[in-house]
Amino acid sequence: VVERPSAAAILDLAPDAWLGIDRDLCVTYRNAAAARLLAGHQAQLGVDIRVLLPELADTAFVARCRRVLA
Repeated sequence: VVERPSAAAILDLAPDAWLGIDRDLCVTYRNAAAARLLAGHQAQLGVDIRVLLPELADTAFVARCRRVLA
C-alpha cells in the first residue's frame, strides 16, 4: 500500500505562499512559505485576510472570494 501525501503536506513543500480562508475571510491554513512571508505579523490563523493583507481588501477581491466560497 502506497500512502499519498495530503494536500497540506504537498503545499507545505511549495515555494509559493498559500493561504486558506473560511467564509468569514479568516485565515484557516497557511503553508510554510506563507508563514515565512508573514513572519512578524500578528497571529496569522484566525485573522481576517483583509487585515493581514490590506492590499487585498478591495471590493472586487472580497466579491471573488465570496463567489468561490459559496
